[in-house]
Amino acid sequence: MRRSFNASIACIAFHARNPASSCAISTNPDAAASCAQFYDKGIDSEWLQALKLAPLTRVYRDHAVIGFECLRKSALWNEWMAPLDMYGSLTCKLSADDEGVWLFDMQRGRNQEQFSTEDEELVQDLVHRIVAAEQIKRRNTLLRSAVALDNFPLAFAVTDGRGRIEMLNAAAQAIVNEHPTLLSVVSNCLVATEARFAAKLQKLMADACDDSREFPTSGGITLWYANHNVESPGLAALAVTVLPLGGKPTYGASGKSLAAIFMRRISSNLPSGFAEQIMSIFALTPVEARLATALASGHSLREAASFSNIEFSTARRYLERIFRKTRAHHQGQLIAILRNIYQ
Repeated sequence: MRRSFNASIACIAFHARNPASSCAISTNPDAAASCAQFYDKGIDSEWLQALKLAPLTRVYRDHAVIGFECLRKSALWNEWMAPLDMYGSLTCKLSADDEGVWLFDMQRGRNQEQFSTEDEELVQDLVHRIVAAEQIKRRNTLLRSAVALDNFPLAFAVTDGRGRIEMLNAAAQAIVNEHPTLLSVVSNCLVATEARFAAKLQKLMADACDDSREFPTSGGITLWYANHNVESPGLAALAVTVLPLGGKPTYGASGKSLAAIFMRRISSNLPSGFAEQIMSIFALTPVEARLATALASGHSLREAASFSNIEFSTARRYLERIFRKTRAHHQGQLIAILRNIYQ
């Protein structure tokens, strides 16, 4: 870039809120090294405060954010820029977050012709292409992840704060197809079909992608019911959990925050082979596995004993053994442990 635009200096710099984290890579090693003394002034310096307000990915000149006279009176100009023959700039703020600001800067010297409007427009076009390339790279990364995770039994989607879908794996698509009265995809957005769930889902997604919070959200869970009896809805059909994905923004808008949405069916029916699976996982005997399966199916201990053809007192002794093997402390916890194996 320096050679292409006949610049005297070009650099990429990170102005961090914590001065120890600031850095610069420059075509002029002296310029990069001397940056440190100005980083030590911190993010609250007049020029850096103005830089914080500059729009992302918009090419501008140094004096445009602080004013020509103000810039020429500043320590930044008199102690750093002028001695290094930095008399005219084209600058672009690539990204910004709570930790600091990344920018690209290119300068010409006092005896050089200043950057023209055509130069500024060309650099702006290049920045747009960098942003577009980063967006394509990011989407391709998500697509590769989607291909790798598409066969996972866990149903999940990745959306932005408005519900626009970045990724929807096959298991999640199956749930959407299975429960169209609860979930649907509209204009590539994941939405709750019913108004009673729509507001809750939208808030969870928006909160997960809210970068303005002092502390990041821990997400949330909502249960959706398949029938329309609000006062006595019965067993929930879906459990939907929304979590923030986090990550650092890069190159402006391409670094938008995302939410991970996990969907889980809820049913009183157990899958085939359930008894064999828990017998293998927890080292249960066949009788213990049958008893535990009956309990996980919603039956009382007395009913489970009858199904297993054992006395109730014997079932209680077996239950104590099952508690030890599964490390459950009571019957409700045992049922939760067993059922969560398949959820």
